[in-house]
Amino acid sequence: MSKEKANRNDVESFVASMKPGLIVLQGHGDTNNICGHKDEPIVTLGENENILKSCITYAIACDSAGALGKKVVEDKNTTFIGYEGSFGFIRDATRECNPPKDKYAKPFQEISNLISKEMIRGKTAKEAYEKSQQRCRELIKEYSASDADPANKEIRFWLFWDMQFQRVLGEQNAKL
Repeated sequence: MSKEKANRNDVESFVASMKPGLIVLQGHGDTNNICGHKDEPIVTLGENENILKSCITYAIACDSAGALGKKVVEDKNTTFIGYEGSFGFIRDATRECNPPKDKYAKPFQEISNLISKEMIRGKTAKEAYEKSQQRCRELIKEYSASDADPANKEIRFWLFWDMQFQRVLGEQNAKL
């Protein structure tokens, strides 16, 4: 979806009509909300979390695996992958207009995209989560090899942080 379409009405309509097996949401969040365009909540606990039931949701949003994720997976055929704390990363401010060339954001982009890629390849939610955790550990080692770039220490910190707070809730063996 384009960023303008990442709003509550369009997301609800899309999910209702398409019934996707995998929903990937990326935006700001807290324990009760996942936000979309202009930080407007698109999924809110107690209001419309039911749109995420009976599918696999991957929310790249701070604290999304808190109360919201836990409520969503009360439905036994539902999986929620998200973060039980803040999702942290660093970026090069000079590359904001060209994220693919941001070497500081690259490891975080890789980790956040890995779960979706593994799910599309037919892996279970648990396998995709484990692959993401494994790659985080590998990247931490890679960025530990040298502190020539002062950002490496901060990259290691946030990779470790994200790894510690990433969760897979609900049906662990779900796959597309």
